[in-house]
Amino acid sequence: MTFEDARKNGNTHLTDDSMALVAADGIEVVIDATGSPAAGIAHALACCEFGKHIVMVNVEADVLAGPLLAKRARQAGIVYSLAYGDQPALIHEQVDWARACGLDVVAAGKGTKYLDGYHYVTPDDVWEHYGLTPEQAAAGGMNPQMFNSFLDGTKSAIEMAAVANATGLSPATDGLAFPACGTHDLPHIMRPRDEGGVLHHKGQVEVISSEERDGRHVTGDLRWGVYVVFEAPSDYVRACFDEYGLLTDSSGSYSTLWKPYHLIGLELGISVASVALRHESTGAPAGFRGDAVATASGI
Repeated sequence: MTFEDARKNGNTHLTDDSMALVAADGIEVVIDATGSPAAGIAHALACCEFGKHIVMVNVEADVLAGPLLAKRARQAGIVYSLAYGDQPALIHEQVDWARACGLDVVAAGKGTKYLDGYHYVTPDDVWEHYGLTPEQAAAGGMNPQMFNSFLDGTKSAIEMAAVANATGLSPATDGLAFPACGTHDLPHIMRPRDEGGVLHHKGQVEVISSEERDGRHVTGDLRWGVYVVFEAPSDYVRACFDEYGLLTDSSGSYSTLWKPYHLIGLELGISVASVALRHESTGAPAGFRGDAVATASGI
């Protein structure tokens, strides 16, 4: 079946020629979900050439060249967008909400399961940390390199670099610390060190762990979710926090909003609708504010 037949009949067209598909008439929005920086950059540039909006479910390509691709897209009159449902776009949305309300963003990020020893896990022994046998993982089509990057902090670093580039927030000078933190402790822990928290500075991206370093599980963990911590800019706003029952730290100045999950496959349509109908992105990088550095672990 040709693409034209599929378009007319409302069917699915499968092809191994991605560039021909980008160039085809009748395509408005292209979604790149390859996870390959080289492929993602090539597809984004092709979208600029052929006037197709691009939604990037490819944070690796976005971190490598997203600000440059977004600039090229603007010049071409198309929309370059992060993918709603993936954590960077959801975090971006929360940061936008806080800033639009006039709140000062102190920290933003996501949760994950993290222990120090995960840095030394390799694809050869990764499955035991997920409670799977290699046979079960293979039956599910799971890629050990990919799942190892989720575990050892690599993916978290890439995603936080994307958040930094899109929001203007920045990482700590010594990188991600993965502090153990539950949702009800966010205003207490995710505040500056000189005020009793763990942050290097205000306006920081950080990933919180669902596990204490000794392996104890964190109550109210945010393993699958995203968060933003914000500060009241005035006594009036601080009073509003109290009157409306917001969760705050002991000073009443810091509060938080979180979303306990992300559903990338189910939520991606929001990006498509936003881009196609409103010509608005669900998050796009503005400049280079963060980078990811990883140590090879048997990949």
